[in-house]
Amino acid sequence: MIPSLSLLPSTPAAPSSMPRRRPLAGLVAAILVAALAGDPALATTASPELEVPPPGKLSAANKRSLKPMIDGIAKQRGVDADLVHAVIAAESGYNPRAVSPKGAIGLMQVMPATAADYGIASVDDLFDPKTNVDVGTRHLKRLLGKYGSIRQAVAAYNAGEGALERNNAAVAYPETRRYQVHVFNHYWRNKGKEPHKLRQLGLAPLVIQSTFRNLDPGLHKVGPNSKPMFVLEPKQ
Repeated sequence: MIPSLSLLPSTPAAPSSMPRRRPLAGLVAAILVAALAGDPALATTASPELEVPPPGKLSAANKRSLKPMIDGIAKQRGVDADLVHAVIAAESGYNPRAVSPKGAIGLMQVMPATAADYGIASVDDLFDPKTNVDVGTRHLKRLLGKYGSIRQAVAAYNAGEGALERNNAAVAYPETRRYQVHVFNHYWRNKGKEPHKLRQLGLAPLVIQSTFRNLDPGLHKVGPNSKPMFVLEPKQ
């Protein structure tokens, strides 16, 4: 059973009964230290029956358990559930306790500052799957409305809106472009289809750039001893 958590704070009987919230200032270091140390204060809101998959792995069991809740929030917020699942798969692999080196938290890797924009001031709440998915889905919906493009919204979700604004609504970061491919691969599989042709998503240059690490016209020669213009090296 996924714990239910209302997004609207209840009215306390008296000021003294208000729960103490952790301030956002200096939060990233505290999150990382506490998470690595297994701080129960940070872990209590994550459902104990959900597993913690190895880094880089997707938990199929967590996906099955969380699917009804995720689908319900996506429907309530008016966002394609397949896209929400794709973002979760790419962001955390369905690990509700995931914490990134930059301090992003939970299933949808929500930053505390972003959560505060949506009325969630407690870091502890971001470890609750329902709260995390609701905040992440609301943020994703806002980005979809702002850019009118799933591709750009996904890029902004990963790299931030400022990155798109500085680059005419495009992101050249290899990490973000790999992330876009990862999300879209999950997105089309969620719909029961093969991953969409990357060129139609405007992502073909990503594959070329990430595969051919050295492009050296000087290597090109004419004749029987000719060499290709690129050196094909395995990705690290």
